[in-house]
Amino acid sequence: MILVTAALLLVAAYMGAKGKLRPNSFFGIRTNLTLSDDEAWYAVHRKSAPWMAASGAATAIGGASLILVKDGQMQVILLLAALGLARGARMGGVSCGGRLRPTAGSGGGGMA
Repeated sequence: MILVTAALLLVAAYMGAKGKLRPNSFFGIRTNLTLSDDEAWYAVHRKSAPWMAASGAATAIGGASLILVKDGQMQVILLLAALGLARGARMGGVSCGGRLRPTAGSGGGGMA
């Protein structure tokens, strides 16, 4: 399941970077801003794509450690470290994308 999550994060990062992740309420960074403005959705996903990819890679490393490392204690340590890195990267992407704000007088459509 962890490797599936990693794959989904990597797919979201790729699609977001290429502008192919359409606004939806199931997959991607869903905030009031991104759900209310298509332009904001695409801008946030473009800007946060590297962070989301880093999160997916860290999650994949954690998942792979469960398969490749036989020592149970070491598995837990590696998994927690990888998931901590993944969470940090994901939060970096959300805060990076969250800095985009509608410009004054744009009606919410423009980005600063």
